[in-house]
Amino acid sequence: MINNERAYWTHEVAEQVEIGESTLRKWCLELEKNGYSFTKGEQESRAFLKQDIDVLNYMKSEIRGKKKSIKDGAIIAVNKGRTGGVLVKQEQPQAPLVHQEQLTPMFTLADVRNIVREELQERDKARESERDKMLMEFMRELQDVKKMIAASQEDKKKRWYEFWKQ
Repeated sequence: MINNERAYWTHEVAEQVEIGESTLRKWCLELEKNGYSFTKGEQESRAFLKQDIDVLNYMKSEIRGKKKSIKDGAIIAVNKGRTGGVLVKQEQPQAPLVHQEQLTPMFTLADVRNIVREELQERDKARESERDKMLMEFMRELQDVKKMIAASQEDKKKRWYEFWKQ
């Protein structure tokens, strides 16, 4: 360690690497399991140097950018640090710009509720219409049956000896 090199503490590094402090601690433990050593301060707390931050940034790019596990990312970052690879914070590819109109939701919750309510009302009207058609058809059939019954009863009223009359 160079005597005048600035050391950073956990909360500062977490902010620079843009991860949570608990995530930073987990990553540091995984790096230490794979043979990486950090400078220790009082009470064995880690003091991060610029090269440590570079290793963490590289690990972050492996984990989040290339979808590696924490173990794999730590192994790759430690190996890269041992081989003397340049561990400069890698530029993350920027996400394509999103137009402002895409950021606002297309529908609010109230709009969705209104749409659903309208669709349910239309479905209810269609059911009522179908019910009314079936009811009218049933009533017509019932009237036809009544006419047939009335006609058969008229036939019964004729006496047996009046069969020739119509």
